Amino acid sequence: MRGNAKDYLPFIFGEDVESEMDLAVHLPQLDLDEINLEDWTKLIKPRETPLRPYQLIRPLGGSLQTLNGNLRLSVGELDILGRVIENLSFEASLIQDWEENGYTSNCLRLKALQADFSEEISLNANIDLINFEDPIIRTNFSSTVDFKKLNDVFPQDLFKFMEGEVVVQASLTAKLEDNWDYQSFLSNAEILGNLKVLDGEFDYLYRGFEVRDMQGYAHFDSRDLHIDTLLFDINGNHVSGYGLSKGILDYFLLDNQSFHADMKVRTNTFNFDNFSTPEKLGQSIIDTTATDNSFSPSKIRALLSSGTAELGLEMDEAIIQNFNPKYVKGSARVTADSVKLNELTMQIAKGDFVINGGIRELKSNNPKADVNIVFRKCDVSKVFSSFNNFGQSDLKSDNINGTASAIIDFQTRFDADYKPQSETISGQMFLEIVDGELKNIPAMKNLSGWQFIGRNLEDIAFDTLRNRTHFRGLDLLIEKFYIHSTVLDFGVQGIYSFGDDDKSHLYFELPAENLYMTHIDKALLSKIDQRRRGIPIFIQAVERNNKFVWKPAFFASRKRKWMIKRALEERDQSKISP
Repeated sequence: MRGNAKDYLPFIFGEDVESEMDLAVHLPQLDLDEINLEDWTKLIKPRETPLRPYQLIRPLGGSLQTLNGNLRLSVGELDILGRVIENLSFEASLIQDWEENGYTSNCLRLKALQADFSEEISLNANIDLINFEDPIIRTNFSSTVDFKKLNDVFPQDLFKFMEGEVVVQASLTAKLEDNWDYQSFLSNAEILGNLKVLDGEFDYLYRGFEVRDMQGYAHFDSRDLHIDTLLFDINGNHVSGYGLSKGILDYFLLDNQSFHADMKVRTNTFNFDNFSTPEKLGQSIIDTTATDNSFSPSKIRALLSSGTAELGLEMDEAIIQNFNPKYVKGSARVTADSVKLNELTMQIAKGDFVINGGIRELKSNNPKADVNIVFRKCDVSKVFSSFNNFGQSDLKSDNINGTASAIIDFQTRFDADYKPQSETISGQMFLEIVDGELKNIPAMKNLSGWQFIGRNLEDIAFDTLRNRTHFRGLDLLIEKFYIHSTVLDFGVQGIYSFGDDDKSHLYFELPAENLYMTHIDKALLSKIDQRRRGIPIFIQAVERNNKFVWKPAFFASRKRKWMIKRALEERDQSKISP
């Protein structure tokens, strides 16, 4: 210790004489954990209730009202509450006639406070303790936190933080109330600040997300966090965003609070094939229950479990195997257990797609999907290609042309690899194909007999096709519809199965005029008077050993009439839908 004190004796003996002090104090080590503050206060005066902040500050103000001066303090190592703070230093000034905005009071000012909480956390601050009679604390501070230090806060089985740092700058103003509860203190404080994330790197181990080159800028107040800019790469995809999280401080400080964020997210090209499924990661269900109300790993788990995010999405292009939509735009509500899509629009196969619906029960790794898809004026060949020919080989993208529009509603469960469980598929589709054409279909090549002589069965153009199909597992239940084509006119209904159980059974109704009106020019297809008429001839296409066998269907009208209705009832009763 070194310095000087003026009129120190009158101050010690309580005389009404102003004293001035200028001291510099250095402590190589100070262990406050060895001091029992509660026992010390009992020695001064036995108390039935705990000592309150104002009960320390107000007497301090009375005893220091005639003192002015400065104190420079440095501590090499400070042990407090089981933690070690290194290189603590500050300058303290006691100002009796402190004035601001026309208000005069006393003020204890700590300037240039510096401390290292570890190699990963440093702090710089200025603190004012104003008006000892009704004390107000005001501080502005900045802190730099190494990303690796976040491993102490986030669950280490879920997250791994590597390079990068977080820089926080903030100001705080609050009254010192009559308790030591820091949660209540922060809840009632006025807080303003900003933060930066620089060159951040971390892994979300549970879902296999690798986040790199994170750069973020945000500002916050007592309740809300405003994310001004957020840039990062996730599994090789560059993403930018901005948004708002309301009540974020309350979530960490108070009981029974919910976390919610609204974000706008944009990316140029997003490749979903860069992500692994939970099955491939070997992950099981995680425990996300919070056990306390502090900034702790358990609180982060609860946030992951109960938090929600409303995402506004924009993608120039997405890649999901052969599915390659462009100009994706819409919104999604995301929780730990569900994703709900709202008006997700995109361009695919030269047409427009709109998706609504959602996926739930994600945490079980056996999620349910309930989705509505509307697409308009799409190249049907590209639709087949994008959806891998819908898992069948009888009709491929090379075999069909035309412009398709459809409304599809379906439900299904997925396995842990996010592949549909075929036995749970249920739904229906309304389909329209304009300017359609079938080319080189193997099943059509198998048609033989005098009634097909002279017909070009390798290239069939057909008039506008409209029909409704029901999905039940791997079966398509086709309601009766009519095809007017260049080589044949016929109605068709029945069951087409993608499975290997020989369920496919289709009925074709051919007007007798097919026998002599063998071909119609494509230009005449849309004219009603060119349609074939006459007594109907019935033909069945029955699957045998995964191949179609064609045979006549005499006296089968009653069976055909009730086929779809009966099949729907049977499959609905089997409860295969999710």
